[in-house]
Amino acid sequence: MITMNKKRIIIIVLMMVIPSIILSLVSFSTTKLILNKILIEKNDLKRISFKDLKQEEDMVRNFQYSVPSLEEIKDEEKPVITFKKTIYCYVGKTVDLLKNVSVSDNSGEAINATVEGVYDYNTIGAYKLKYVAVDSNNNRAEENFTLRVIEKTTTTTQAPAVAAAPQATSRVAITNEIRQKIVGIAASQVGNKGGKPYWSWYGFRGRVEWCATFISWVANQVGILNTNIPKFAGCGTGKNWFVNQGKWKGRGYVPQPGDVIFFTWSHNGRAQHVGFVESSDGVNVYTIEGNSSDKCLRRSYPINSPDILGYGLID
Repeated sequence: MITMNKKRIIIIVLMMVIPSIILSLVSFSTTKLILNKILIEKNDLKRISFKDLKQEEDMVRNFQYSVPSLEEIKDEEKPVITFKKTIYCYVGKTVDLLKNVSVSDNSGEAINATVEGVYDYNTIGAYKLKYVAVDSNNNRAEENFTLRVIEKTTTTTQAPAVAAAPQATSRVAITNEIRQKIVGIAASQVGNKGGKPYWSWYGFRGRVEWCATFISWVANQVGILNTNIPKFAGCGTGKNWFVNQGKWKGRGYVPQPGDVIFFTWSHNGRAQHVGFVESSDGVNVYTIEGNSSDKCLRRSYPINSPDILGYGLID
């Protein structure tokens, strides 16, 4: 039998212990709730709602949250295109424009680039194109690049097919009047910068090295294009045409007004620049050249200058 005094002692002890136990449980649950709330917020979950919050010792009666689905998360990041800004190709050949192109995306999906723009492998020029990549969320990336179709330099005496020419029997008889007309038209262009009238007339959509197109343009103005002077955009092509026609003279020759002068800056036999002869006094050669420092200018050279490769004769 438990005496009354003992009962009182037990009741007193329980009254002291039970609140501590309850407080511990509340503190533990509250701490757990706070930790859960922090974790939820750190993970950027969509909604958190707390209901039926009461005073101090009361716990949360209802705790709700939801996690957004992948469909609700919108991807707005564009793919990244790695590429070369300029691609070169010889005229008449083709090149794989996507060979050195790669596309990466934050989703990890495989994406292929495409090429947009107009170009022609059979026409020398610089073509402005763009790479395009689109991911599954329709995020579109674009990068501009340039395709340069260039002439392949050749040291053979056989002219490329593009310059295969009219026969010598179709040549126009060249008079002093025609020579002066050539020089006069060329001189009227001195000061032009950029050469757009000549390379655009030739058919290029953008600027190219235009010394040869200037020669062709003047010949067309005079009326001797593809008879006495070929239509050419590459110096090597023009030089080979005159060689094949038997109308070529090397350095040291004293040229006449209107003859076509070819230069070799590297002194290795390659034609690298071209202009018209304005006159020669047997000591120096006076010229009118397109694309000389990107302008149409008058120049002069010693008759035996190593920079002179030779001459295309127009007679």
